Formats: sequence, C-alpha cells, structure tokens
Amino acid sequence: MSDRNAATLRVETLRQALTIASCATERRNTVPILGHLLISAEGGVLTATGTNMEERVTAYATGRGRLQPLTMSAHRANAILQGLPGDADVTLRHDDENGLALISGAGITAHLQSLPAQDFPAPRIQKAIAQWQITAGTFRDLFGRAEHAVSKEETRYYLNGVFLHVWDDSESPALRTAATDGHRLIHLSSPMPEGDTPLPMIVAKDAVRQLLKLLAETPDDATLIIKQGELSLRIKTPGWAHDSKAIDGTFPDFQRVIPTQEATRILEVHDPAALAALVQQARAIGTEHSQPVTFSSSKRHTFTISARSSEEGEATVQVPPEVAAWVPGTEAQVSFQARYLTDLCRALPEGFCMHVIDGTAPVRATSLGHTAVLMPMWLD
Repeated sequence: MSDRNAATLRVETLRQALTIASCATERRNTVPILGHLLISAEGGVLTATGTNMEERVTAYATGRGRLQPLTMSAHRANAILQGLPGDADVTLRHDDENGLALISGAGITAHLQSLPAQDFPAPRIQKAIAQWQITAGTFRDLFGRAEHAVSKEETRYYLNGVFLHVWDDSESPALRTAATDGHRLIHLSSPMPEGDTPLPMIVAKDAVRQLLKLLAETPDDATLIIKQGELSLRIKTPGWAHDSKAIDGTFPDFQRVIPTQEATRILEVHDPAALAALVQQARAIGTEHSQPVTFSSSKRHTFTISARSSEEGEATVQVPPEVAAWVPGTEAQVSFQARYLTDLCRALPEGFCMHVIDGTAPVRATSLGHTAVLMPMWLD
C-alpha cells in the first residue's frame, strides 16, 4: 500500500461527500455494485459517485493526494464515519494485498469490501443540446411547488414527472413547470434563465425528489448549471452533480382544462397555512384517505369548513376573515379532497384566489403568475 495512491480528508468533509453520493444508492438491491460508491481523487479533489441506474449523483470534496478509482459499500462507509470527530483526518487507500478499500485515521482502521472499479456503471453520455443557469431558490420553487400534483399512476407514465418548458404565449417568455394527476393541476412561472432556451422535458418524480433533497442545504442564491440532452438532465453545483434520464413521452395539453369562464364566486385566501390547519381540524372527524371537506358561504359573510363521517358524525369549523374570505354577498358550496387543499396551501404560501363557477366545475386558483386547478368532489 503506497501513500502515492491515497487521499486524505477531514472526516466531516468526507462524510458530507459520501452522504451526498449515497443519495442515489440503494442499500438492498440485486446488483451488489449499485450499493457501492465509486471514489477517486486527483488534483486535490475527491470525487464520490453513486447510482441506481436511473440517477447518478456525484459529490466533490477538497482533500490531499491522488487515489485511483476504488469502490466501497456506501452504507458501511457512512456508518464507519458517523462516530468519528469531524475535525480529524482520515485517509483512503487501496489494500492491494487483500483487494479491499482501507479507511484509516482518527483512531480507526477499517478494511471494506471493494468490487472492481471497472464494474461500476458508466455514465450515459448524451451531447448537451441546451445549457443554461438558474438560482437554486428559483429551481427549488419551480419543482418543489409542483411535486405534490405529480401522478402516481404508472399506466399514464407521462404524468409521472414535472413538465419543464418555456411559455412564450406572451410578450414576456417565462420558464414554467407543470404537474397533474388528473384530479389537480399546477402551473408555475419564473423569469427566463440565462443561457440557451431550455428544452421541454418531463423530469421523473424520483429525480425531482432527489434534487429537492440535494437542494435543501443549498443557498437560494447559489447558481445551478443545467445541461440538457435529448432525454438527459444534468444539474451541477460546486459541491455535487446530479444526472438523470427524462421521461420519454408527451405531456398533455393541460391548458385545455384550465377554466376560462368568468367566475362569480371568488374566495380570497390570505393565510394559506392557517387555512390548511382549519381544513385538518374539520377532516379529523373522518379517517378516509380521500376525506372530503365542504366550503360553504352565505350572504351573511360567514365561511365554514365542514366534514362528515358515516361512523363518527360531523364537524364544522368557522373561518376567520383574516384567514380567508369570500367576495361579499357570495353564496357557495363546493367540496374538495382535504389533502388536495392542504397541498395547494403549501404550494402557494403567499396567498391565492379561488375562482368557483359552481359545485361541479373545475376550480381555478391564481397567485403571482402561478395557476392551479382543483376538481371538486360530488357528495351524495
């Protein structure tokens, strides 16, 4: 074992890199190499990569030395580093004699199983057709607010992701995302990014969730470099890169389901978080996953949320006007799935207006250039 083929890093630095790369690995799988990370070091930068074949996450960390590619169990390596002092140094080496990977330093010596580095899946290489950049906060908003409406129905696979596209049906083109499961829809907007015009692409739901986890600790003003191939998406920051395959399909013409008819019943939601809490209070009377709640208003300016259970009874909650209020003089009654309402409140926390035609037509919600649609429930 030669120190000329070794990389030394702070425990905390290595721990962070391996944690990020491990996002794309699965502890239990039928292909052992997919539970391993591919690790190498060159020019003072350690690179750790994990993959599940659909996604590939690469983390970068500052260290010393040069390390030829080796693999080690993502779970075991993370477990070993977990209890070590963050400011101590550890060294990674090849244990050539036994065909293992060695972690040493900070009071520990661990020999881990190492599979041949050449067996680690090679990246899918697609030529970048478009490259652009966007802030982490904007990207997180566009995808994080849309995630709740992604369909879980595998038969309509083209709905199993968030549709990224450019909306240019106006004087000011905008970058947009859309998601729908057939019962609800959300269409979000942000200014056009710098660089090439983004390609229309359906980003798979698993990739969206992984990206949102990776971006959770990324500052809002950090710059993301986006590279799009025909069916590939690469997102890179100084600390990590995420590669995924887009869904090969056509997203439906969702604009056709957005109501254009002028609504006479308008509900202004001033405090979505408080409204979501009241919806949860009302729905507590029932145990159904699709528990409906009913919004009711009268000319007396009262607004109530009610829910019924055939076994438990009925609950009615009064809504204060500072939380939400109907346009004065409105009489309305419309029912929704409670969880759809709470998801909408989380997606549009700044407040929104609900445009209700009647108790059966799709309901449009608008907020700061964003649009959502909810299908009402018909109750017996």
